[in-house]
Amino acid sequence: ARATGERIDCAPGVMFVCADNTSGTGDETGQYSGTSGMNRAFLDRMAARVFVGYMERAKEKAVLAARAGLPEPVASLLVDFASRTRSAARNGDMAHALGFRRLEAWAGLIGQGLPSADAFGMTCLAGEAPDDEETLRQMATAHLDHAAIDSALAA
Repeated sequence: ARATGERIDCAPGVMFVCADNTSGTGDETGQYSGTSGMNRAFLDRMAARVFVGYMERAKEKAVLAARAGLPEPVASLLVDFASRTRSAARNGDMAHALGFRRLEAWAGLIGQGLPSADAFGMTCLAGEAPDDEETLRQMATAHLDHAAIDSALAA
């Protein structure tokens, strides 16, 4: 305690979990606005560091289908496209891949009856950095069949 200098131990079983998008290093790219590097002494107090990646594809398809109320074949098409963006990001072809939140937003809108192309534009393209937006457009043109998604939902 700062006021008294007294040391106060945590109760048994208490665990602190910290999360950070920059692994404590901060961000100068503008991708994570307002972040800065963390003090090394603070980072050294973390007993373990765990990288949390994307769900395994089969699990992601099942979760997406359940949450958005989509047939699993439609969820599969969306997850397959998101996986392509993740490969592109790993290869340095884009800064950010489609994460589950954007995938779920896209799926949710098409599940409510919005055409896939419109939903994709509103959830995946809108607000993207210009370079990533163009990359996503090109990837969608080459690898995404919105008509097939809409047809599968109508069936």
